[in-house]
Amino acid sequence: MDWDALVIEVDWNRDGVFGDADEDITELVLNGNYFTGRDSASYLTARASAGKLRLELDNQDNKFNPFNTTSIYYGALTPGALVRVTMEGTVKWIGRLASIIPRSDSRIRTATLEAVGILAEMANHRIPPLVSQGGDYTGNLVAEALDAAAAGFDTSGIEQGDVFTGPIGSTQTETDLLAELRKLEEVEFGFLREDTASYRLRFHSRTSRATALTPLAVFADSPSESLHFDRLEEADWLQQIYNRCIAGVSPWSALEETVVWSAAGPYQLSPGETLTVTANPSTAIAEYLGHSHTAGLSVDPPNVAEVTTTDRNTNSLTHSVSNPPVVNAGDLLVLIWCNDMTGYATTPYPSGYARIDAIANATIEPNAPSLTVFAKRALGTEGGTSVTITLSESQSGACHCYRIPAGVWYDTGGTIDGISLYAPGASNDRWGNDVNPEPAPITWPWGAVPTLLIAIAACDAGVATTSYPAGYSGGINNVETLGGSLATCWKQVSGVTSDPVGTFLLASAQEWTAWCIAVRGVSSGETVFTESDPSDRDPTFEIDYELSVGGNPQLISAIEVTGIPMEEADAVTVQADYLPTQDPLTGVGIRTYQNPAMLFRNASEADSYAELVVLHFGEARPWLTGTFVANAPDANTDAYRDLDVNDRITVTASSTLASGFGMGIDEDFVIEAIDVTIGPFIEVTLHLSPAFLTDPFILDESLLDGINLLI
Repeated sequence: MDWDALVIEVDWNRDGVFGDADEDITELVLNGNYFTGRDSASYLTARASAGKLRLELDNQDNKFNPFNTTSIYYGALTPGALVRVTMEGTVKWIGRLASIIPRSDSRIRTATLEAVGILAEMANHRIPPLVSQGGDYTGNLVAEALDAAAAGFDTSGIEQGDVFTGPIGSTQTETDLLAELRKLEEVEFGFLREDTASYRLRFHSRTSRATALTPLAVFADSPSESLHFDRLEEADWLQQIYNRCIAGVSPWSALEETVVWSAAGPYQLSPGETLTVTANPSTAIAEYLGHSHTAGLSVDPPNVAEVTTTDRNTNSLTHSVSNPPVVNAGDLLVLIWCNDMTGYATTPYPSGYARIDAIANATIEPNAPSLTVFAKRALGTEGGTSVTITLSESQSGACHCYRIPAGVWYDTGGTIDGISLYAPGASNDRWGNDVNPEPAPITWPWGAVPTLLIAIAACDAGVATTSYPAGYSGGINNVETLGGSLATCWKQVSGVTSDPVGTFLLASAQEWTAWCIAVRGVSSGETVFTESDPSDRDPTFEIDYELSVGGNPQLISAIEVTGIPMEEADAVTVQADYLPTQDPLTGVGIRTYQNPAMLFRNASEADSYAELVVLHFGEARPWLTGTFVANAPDANTDAYRDLDVNDRITVTASSTLASGFGMGIDEDFVIEAIDVTIGPFIEVTLHLSPAFLTDPFILDESLLDGINLLI
């Protein structure tokens, strides 16, 4: 091969055009090598690998030193520039610069240039897993996965594919791009590879090799032939026998349209602001169909209309406590009961009240009081009446009953769910034995809605509360000499989601129990809006400030995203066996290949795939690595220039002459990978797998006659 025909270039200025000044570095190449194709010569188990190029460059004038400001390449020796190798105008390899490392000793200065193919770039990308309601052609899904990486990958080299998958789902939120591509390659029984002509990925269908029946070259084993291998090696054929294949049908199916994700909110928007929302469903979604939300105006936090107190400074199993003297229908009554030591409020609960929660006496503070909170939506008939507290054992205590007017608290008409006593996921009970009862900081689950906070401190016998947490008002203290003294106070907050509460102060040290409860307020003028986003498979959408509602801030609540969820059923697999080689004495035993992609549309198509695998891989067949020198003769030069990965060639290596290999091989092979060494000679190594025995997509039953397939 004439060295003038080999050209190695770097697009230093990144303009996408080769041929600019100083971009041809061929004369500076001392030696090198490059690779493209699969990681081994197997059409079944090998995987497309990132191409690699390594060149040793003459650097006597230090032009490849990145810190040499006088270099013509100064500022350009950074990763990312396109590098290509061409021969007589045919591109043989293309990738991106990864590194240039200069090296010097007392005799010579060199630099090592390394570049990688597009698969190396793709390996760094993660994407949402592919989801398809009804399946699609594998090539279309490959293109979809490349687009999902949002990296501008060229999809023009992607064939549609022959296999239409079943529905696709996933419980993951993110996956490797290459993992998705290789699943599709598996179910197609196709071929992913880097394009050697341009910086893009190629995807070949299952039948692409079957349609290329004419070999592009014939390699012999005799040096007297114009095109021959100088070295021919056989791979371990045993490792390529698979006489059992298992393939799986897609376990996914699409369900009916429903709400797939929701967020209670509220979220605050000022005029001109936009809220960006990303739905995060717990299952795979085939398609998003839009969302609804409410927009309303913030009102003042709930206020306290009055607090009615009851002293029960006597030990008893039951205690009569007072409702407020005036109660209107729809008012919220919050009844806070405290009793001494180990007794606690039990059933029957006060008439009409629901128990919200309780702090039972703590063993670490054996004399600390117990607290119980009850609540009810008033009927309007409770004014001036009393209810009964029942205890588990005879104790004294005290009660505060808060009345919060109708219309200012969050009333759904059903269960009272606008009261919170804990931070989400936490138990914030507090006990102690000193002068500073301190409720735990509280975080309420409904967000920055106007909220009423009621802080509570209960202590042992006869000790008064002398001050209350900073910012809290309306402090009330009932001192019980027998035990179970109770102090409460309240604060209104807006625009926040939590409160540190703070400390009470007792007249003297006592064992105490402290708590804080939150009562949710309401928004007014709520209007429901229905929008068409999110759509397709993108879970992210925006909610704008609603001009028709107004307000500052405006509260966005009750976001509900609708879509079509996917459901995963039990796996269904099929199995094909090639019996002649399964006997461990006369054959190789059972060697199983299981397709890792559960993507086939039905059992019949999974069965066709499994049959194809055992038909092609059930018997011993040759797997070769052939090397020739491309410098001469002309036939070798032409072969180097014209042959590419996935091309079909014929290998005749049956000569028994001393100059031949005598392998008894005379059949067609497909090039799975190409290694090229650049030096005084250009050595080209082809990694070869045997060509298909038949059409790899449609198997006629007659093809299986006499092969003893067991399905």
